[in-house]
Amino acid sequence: MWKQKVSVSVGNGYVLPTEDVIALVGKIGFEVISLACSNGADIPKLVNTANNCGLTVQSLHAPITNAANMWDR
Repeated sequence: MWKQKVSVSVGNGYVLPTEDVIALVGKIGFEVISLACSNGADIPKLVNTANNCGLTVQSLHAPITNAANMWDR
């Protein structure tokens, strides 16, 4: 049986910096996020921030330039 995890979408349209939003999402107990950022966002940096906060990045909302860079470390 699959263990389902509730995800929350995080983008770069908040008043707080996206890295701070990701940290807050991890603090309140989510385990998974989906990134929905505009072009120009530093996707590898956001993925690393999520991983450092104990979060898994489940998906990346497309289209976004250089989306494959989310796998860079």
